[in-house]
Amino acid sequence: MIFFSATDVGGARAIIPVLDELQKRAVPFCIMDEGVLSTESNSSYRRIPLSTLETEESFKLFLQRECIDLVCVGTAVKKRLPIYHSVWASDLNVPSVAILDNWMNYRQRFVLSNKEVVFPDYYFVMDQLAFDDARREGIPASILKITGHPGLASLAVEAKAYYQKNSTREVVSSLRFVFISEPAAVDHGTHASVKTYRGYTEFDVLKLISDFFAHQKIGCELIIAPHPREDRTALQLFCSEVFPPSIRWSLSNYTRGRDAIFEADGVIGMTSILLYEAWLLGLPVMSLQPNLRGGGASHFLERKGCCCVTKEERIQAALDQWIDRVMQETQRTGCFQSDLLLHRSAPKLISQYLVEISS
Repeated sequence: MIFFSATDVGGARAIIPVLDELQKRAVPFCIMDEGVLSTESNSSYRRIPLSTLETEESFKLFLQRECIDLVCVGTAVKKRLPIYHSVWASDLNVPSVAILDNWMNYRQRFVLSNKEVVFPDYYFVMDQLAFDDARREGIPASILKITGHPGLASLAVEAKAYYQKNSTREVVSSLRFVFISEPAAVDHGTHASVKTYRGYTEFDVLKLISDFFAHQKIGCELIIAPHPREDRTALQLFCSEVFPPSIRWSLSNYTRGRDAIFEADGVIGMTSILLYEAWLLGLPVMSLQPNLRGGGASHFLERKGCCCVTKEERIQAALDQWIDRVMQETQRTGCFQSDLLLHRSAPKLISQYLVEISS
């Protein structure tokens, strides 16, 4: 029996395709009844109440009672219970696997409250870039496996289906831009006195975007896609205050940001993996991270076709050039990036690894 645990949205969405593949193979598993892992996965999957999993004592009793052979967790920087699940499992000699879902904070995800760093037995990462970055942060090469990103396995199929269904939408008359928001202020702070402060917040970036689009004469529409953990009301209020009437904007009503980018001619954001998804689909991508501290958060966007700007004084000029590129390119031509092939096979590959490890 394999147990899955995830509290973060990205971690959960990376695990769910693996659950679906294990179900096809009739491999027994159960999941933590919490958050997106529970709400977005198949309702037939066996769920374990959170109350059974919250303390070391109750979790170890659960492992023994259910004869759990393997613990597989989604990684998170904020809600750390899944990482403790891997630690507690190791005390009972139950192997653990962590699945990475984004190109940052490779080591920080395993720092416990007492500052001790405890790695799982296996750490599945998306690609060679993630592997190399993880090694630079001190992750042992012996526990790393490149598997692709299971959460991106269905991206190409979903995008093609959308584009075929909506192939008649007029693109030239009005360009549609999507801004991928994320709770940078809540997660990383709003001032330099906070150690994790990025150097900017989502509100700083939205103000810069407002300043830029206020002077654009091209016909365009801006769709803002909130993160699942963001306060939509507060975000809408802020945009209402900073965006002048000349800017056509609205908040996306989609539950998933992915569905919003399918409608885009260009995608703007900060560090969200949705920027990478847009890049995979061949869309023009702009990452705005003014006054970025550190630099690690922009590394995964250093790919041909992505534009990442970290100097605030360069943002307006960079946006001008980027808009020109968007206007010159034809959207939805099927020019997907080859990396999609790696991700498409990820659920099957990870499922096979999990079966072998738990045997």
